[in-house]
Amino acid sequence: MTGKIFVLGATGKVGQPLLRALAARDAAVTAFVRNPAKVETLPGVTAVKGDVKDTAAFAAAVQGHERLFLLISDPADVTIEPALAAAAAAAGVKHIVKMSALDASDNDEVGSIQYLHGVAEKAVMAAVPGVALTILRPGYFLQNLFSRASEIKFSGSLATCMGGAQMAHIDAADIAEVAAVILTSPADEYSGMSLTLTGPQARSWDDVAAAMAKEFGRPMRINHLDPAAYIRFLTGVGMPRKMAWMLAQVETLSRRNYTGNSFATGNVEFVTGRKPRTVEQFLAEHHDAFV
Repeated sequence: MTGKIFVLGATGKVGQPLLRALAARDAAVTAFVRNPAKVETLPGVTAVKGDVKDTAAFAAAVQGHERLFLLISDPADVTIEPALAAAAAAAGVKHIVKMSALDASDNDEVGSIQYLHGVAEKAVMAAVPGVALTILRPGYFLQNLFSRASEIKFSGSLATCMGGAQMAHIDAADIAEVAAVILTSPADEYSGMSLTLTGPQARSWDDVAAAMAKEFGRPMRINHLDPAAYIRFLTGVGMPRKMAWMLAQVETLSRRNYTGNSFATGNVEFVTGRKPRTVEQFLAEHHDAFV
């Protein structure tokens, strides 16, 4: 059995299923969270109150752990993750699994999510020389559709500026399964690897709308907008302006990279031994959230 595992982001889209997957593997886990009451009661999982911006508190809490799942909710401050990684290494952590993003690169548009994750990746690598490091680069989360549930329910449409780009949307539960396997495997098995994680098949948003129409039994359409109009749409429904720009940048860069390019990896199956969930499986499982 591996040593104790320290998990950040434990109440988020990936963190919650990760805790369940680790508990199913009889792992000893500490979830470092601002509100321990939000952590599901699971065997082997202990919730500890803390904030990732308090490096001293983190350094004290991570003592005695061998593995760290490194995920912060706000990628804008690229100094946080390397500071946490360095503190973890000083405390004796031997293997870090860092969440990043598809196409992370410090050569991309400054301020974009891809750029921020690319900068953070390099900073973490520089902060922990000699520590086993695995980077996960998931694509578009199917769980992001939950934040658009009202739009889907009441307008029968979904706005995007991604055009005809084909993305292999991924279920966060599959990302969690990958992380759980890596965190409970010998560190050298996945050390020094960046794993791009996708669903099984690249699909355009029009394809996803067709799957929604079939599952929900009503017409669904994609409202294709240009990036500026998409930002206006997002801010019009209450999204902060800078966040709307960042989301539009993700979609614009995806349109650049994945139009006419059906890109999907086999990395979920490589790690877990099974294929990732399809769009149809996700919609069926979460049917009630959208009707």
